[in-house]
Amino acid sequence: MSSNGASATAAAAPPTEEDLMRTRLTIDGDGMGDDRRLTLLLKNVIKFCNAAAPADGGGDAAAAAVEDLGRSRDRISAQLEQASWMDGKSKLAQRMNALETQNYESLYSEIEQGISRAHEDIAEAKRELVQARKVRRNRMEYDALAKVICQNPDREATGRKLEEVREELEQLKGVEEALDEKLEMRKKSFHVLVHSIHQLQAMLTKEEEEDGGGGAASSSSAATEQEGDDKDNSADMDTS
Repeated sequence: MSSNGASATAAAAPPTEEDLMRTRLTIDGDGMGDDRRLTLLLKNVIKFCNAAAPADGGGDAAAAAVEDLGRSRDRISAQLEQASWMDGKSKLAQRMNALETQNYESLYSEIEQGISRAHEDIAEAKRELVQARKVRRNRMEYDALAKVICQNPDREATGRKLEEVREELEQLKGVEEALDEKLEMRKKSFHVLVHSIHQLQAMLTKEEEEDGGGGAASSSSAATEQEGDDKDNSADMDTS
């Protein structure tokens, strides 16, 4: 009982405005007065059903009634055929609309996929732009560093220059050693000369002591003169 009551309540519920609009559009079809045609068909059917059957027997009235019923039947048949044709047309339009809706949904999906791919392409292009900027900055730094390097001699030229400097240094060391040896030899010769002078002076002094006073003055002046010459020679050796 409760389920029957609920169904009855649902059946008795008034239709909403949306339902009425949908029903009206379904009946109206393409908006060419289909609802009016259906209403007219319903009136004709009711009129045909309510028409009195012709009385038995002849007469013009009976013939006219039969003729009216025949015209009403033909009119109802024509209206039914027209309604059937409009129903088929509406179904075709509905099928076409469904296909168009499916086509639009497919196009919408393709457009969404295209938009997604475009976003991915934009993101990839941004990453490539960042990488290109980094490469360009590195190239500029490399070019500046290459210019600085080109301003200086290369490693081979620097190595040759360094080798030449080393050879020159070795030559200078050799010259220095030769000069040191020469100076040492001159120092030794000078010492030998001084030692010889001192021995000669001692011998002269001894001879003067043996010979006496007169000869001593002359030999002393000669020794003094010889000592001055030795000092000059020593100064010349130090200068050289």
